[in-house]
Amino acid sequence: MPKSNTISVSSMKQQLALFKNKRIRLAFFIPVLGVGSVFIVYTYITPLLENVMGIPQQWISTVLLAYGAFTILSNWLGAKVAQGNSRVKLKVIFTIQAMIMMALALTLSLPWMALVSLMLVACFSFALSTAVQLYLIDLADESSPGSKDFASTLMPVASNLGIAVGSLLGSLVVDNVGLEHLPWSAVLFAIGAFAVTSRCHQLDQQHLDITPLTSAKAS
Repeated sequence: MPKSNTISVSSMKQQLALFKNKRIRLAFFIPVLGVGSVFIVYTYITPLLENVMGIPQQWISTVLLAYGAFTILSNWLGAKVAQGNSRVKLKVIFTIQAMIMMALALTLSLPWMALVSLMLVACFSFALSTAVQLYLIDLADESSPGSKDFASTLMPVASNLGIAVGSLLGSLVVDNVGLEHLPWSAVLFAIGAFAVTSRCHQLDQQHLDITPLTSAKAS
């Protein structure tokens, strides 16, 4: 990376001004719901494998290693999603994620098919990260340039919140209705992420329609 001597200095007021932007407040919940959907299942992956899918204990480590390997593909996929109109691609990602979680829910009694679904969950687990990070920074640059550094922290904060919320919801599902219902809860979170992304896309389009009119009046 080239060395940069430019230092951005802004006040706390300028940083927090970021939250005046409705689009940023809404976009913050894309990773909360998207990451939460994955961690509803991932937090309880070992009990799911052993107690629901019936995978022998000696194979659990191998399955977890394979899951980790497939998450590498999700990072590559995330780079592809971030190119071009990422909101449109994110909507596709969350649609696929919901379908995969549904397939997992329906195949838990069929170990090999459930394992395929689980590996597909891994493939899409981090596909949203790069696109949402860049989106948040772009929104900050557009509405509050002094808060770009602060905007860059929103993605990890939202992801960690998603992990916490997903794990909490997973514990409630396990305690009240059972492990086998975890994927259905993940489906709901993926649908929620799709809905929020769709609304963000809609607001982006409205903003693009308004901006030329504003520029024309100013000139």
